[in-house]
Amino acid sequence: MSASTQVVDCDHFLNKALGPIFDVRSPCEYASGHIPGSHSLPLFTDEERAVIGTLYKQRGHDIAVQMGLQLVGPKLGDMAKAIRDTLRHSHETTCRVTCFRGGMRSRSVQWLCEFIGCPTVRLDGGYKAFRHHVLDTFSRDFRFIVIGGPTGSGKTSWIKVLKEKGFQAIDLEELANHRGSAFGLLPGVVQPRTEHFENLLAEKLWMMDPQVPIFVEDESLRIGSCVIPQGIYENMDRSRVLWLQVGIEDRLAHILASYGDLPEEWLVACTKKLDKRLGGQRVQSVVSEIEQGRRGEAARLLLEYYDQAYLHSRSRHPREHLSITCDELSAAIENRSLETL
Repeated sequence: MSASTQVVDCDHFLNKALGPIFDVRSPCEYASGHIPGSHSLPLFTDEERAVIGTLYKQRGHDIAVQMGLQLVGPKLGDMAKAIRDTLRHSHETTCRVTCFRGGMRSRSVQWLCEFIGCPTVRLDGGYKAFRHHVLDTFSRDFRFIVIGGPTGSGKTSWIKVLKEKGFQAIDLEELANHRGSAFGLLPGVVQPRTEHFENLLAEKLWMMDPQVPIFVEDESLRIGSCVIPQGIYENMDRSRVLWLQVGIEDRLAHILASYGDLPEEWLVACTKKLDKRLGGQRVQSVVSEIEQGRRGEAARLLLEYYDQAYLHSRSRHPREHLSITCDELSAAIENRSLETL
C-alpha cells in the first residue's frame, strides 16, 4: 500500500508529524467530541446526514449513496480549497482524515486529498476507534498525587506552578473550562461536552510517563457539567493528598482576587444556586452582602459552608493526607523533593 493511500491504527494516526487532521463528520458529531486539534471539514451538514440516514433505512444503500453524491458534488471545490489553505498555513504537505467508523465519508475525502496531490492517511475504525483508545487509557494505573485544601487555598495555582517547574501535572479545571464550584462557570464561558473533556484528558495522559507521579487537583466527580472518568476518579480517590494549610485571610484574599471583579448579577445568581445546601436565610445574607458591595463579607460567609462541605467529603473519603504549608510546598518543588515528603 502506498503512503498516499495508507490506512493506519490509532497509535500511528496520532503522530503529529503526519500533518493536520480533517474530521469529516457532521458539525453536531464534531461538537460532541473530536480528536483534539482536528479541523472540522464536514462532508454533510447535520440535516443532510439525517436525510441520507433516513433514505438508507427506507430505500437502501444505493439510493442513499446516490443522494450523498448529489449533495457532496457541489462542495468539492470549497473542500479542496479548505484543505490546501490549512496545509499552507501549517506548512505541511500531508494530512490525516477520519469520520466516525473510517468508512465511506473519510474514504471520499481521502480520495479528494489524493486528487489534489496531498498524501493522506486514514484512521482505521475512525473516531470510534479513537474513543476506544481514549477509554482504555482510563483503566491504566497512573501514579497521582492530589493537591488538596480548603476553598481559596490556591490549589489550581499550585498545579500551574508544578507544570512550569517541569513536573507532570494536569489542570483538570482548565480542561473542563470550569473552576469547580457553584461559581465555577465564568460569564461567557462554554464547557466542552464530557466526551470531549475525556478526549482532552486522555491526550494529556498520553504525554506523560505513567511511572512518574502526576499532580492533579482534588476534585469532585463532576467539574461543572464535565464528569471525570470513573477509573481516573477512583485512582485519584486512593492517591496520597498534599493538604494545603492556608490561613483564612489569605484564602479570602485569593477568592477576592479571582472573583471580586465579576458582575454583581452573576455572583448573586451563582449564590442562589446554593439555596438547597445553604438554606434560604444564609443565601439571602450572602446576597445582601454582595448587593451592598461587601464582597469580602459575602466570601467569608460562603467559606463557612465550603469548609463544612470539605470536612464532610474528607470524612467520607479517608485517604492519606499530608498537611503542608505553602512555604514547605514551595521549598519541596525547588528542591525536587516532593516524593520524599
